[in-house]
Amino acid sequence: MNLQRPEPGALSVLQSDMAKHRFKVGDDVRLFGTFERPSNTNFKVVRLIPGDREDLPPAYRVKSASEGHERMVKEDEIRLA
Repeated sequence: MNLQRPEPGALSVLQSDMAKHRFKVGDDVRLFGTFERPSNTNFKVVRLIPGDREDLPPAYRVKSASEGHERMVKEDEIRLA
């Protein structure tokens, strides 16, 4: 097994990128934005997705208690519940 060490500064770049997220893991949110209608269902943020481009908004993995799957949403598609 060949494990490579990250380049110097790579972790700090990832940490600063994650600092751009407005929401954190565990936050309760509702879906808005490009969805057909606002959702009355609360979703929990389960993971922050690092952005790889400056021109795209941060993204998240969210999950509701009533669905068996996670959704990926952009920051402008969710609001605090």
